[in-house]
Amino acid sequence: MKIEVKTVSDFEKALIFPKEYEHSTSIREIKGNFENAKKILSPFKDGKFFVTNNSYEWFVFEIPNKVKILFYPHKTISTGNVNTRARNQSSKDKVLFEKVKSALEFAGIDSFHFKFKYK
Repeated sequence: MKIEVKTVSDFEKALIFPKEYEHSTSIREIKGNFENAKKILSPFKDGKFFVTNNSYEWFVFEIPNKVKILFYPHKTISTGNVNTRARNQSSKDKVLFEKVKSALEFAGIDSFHFKFKYK
């Protein structure tokens, strides 16, 4: 099941926050990542954000039948810190996916960036 979220308030209500991340990240950080992603990806007018009922996913950005990007928690082994990673989730339009990915990677927001997992 996926729930479309348009605001940070909607996102906070819909997010499933796994207990294993309670000590290594905060809901505030995750909301900040969501806000930044919304801001960065706002030029992609057909795009929508969703929260699913999977605890291993923070949120999904989707341009229907073209691009799907999954944002998920990644816990570092050495420090135990949790950050947000993004990965291509079977996007059909590879050129558009690269544009979205570039927007996220090179947004120029201080102390914020998304790392993409490459296959």
